[in-house]
Amino acid sequence: MTTRPQGITNPDFPDQVLVGTFTFPAAISTVITDSRIDAGSVITLVPTNAAAATLVGGSKSPYVSAKVAGVSFTVATASGVAASGTETFSYTIV
Repeated sequence: MTTRPQGITNPDFPDQVLVGTFTFPAAISTVITDSRIDAGSVITLVPTNAAAATLVGGSKSPYVSAKVAGVSFTVATASGVAASGTETFSYTIV
């Protein structure tokens, strides 16, 4: 178990850093299933390959477009144009 940095807390998981990974499909959005999401969660996306970094740096830049507490969150492209399907990301939930 990884300890959270001081000052970052989630009442449901007070002593853990909540992380995950996903590959963005060749689509305008994707649903990431993660039961640790709550309505107040802040989700940070981090590109982990060159394709993802290019997506983040362009007009398609991904963002969290929806959250369903205890179920999932949705990541969409800002431009509404599909990603290529090879972009990999890690994410942190606070």
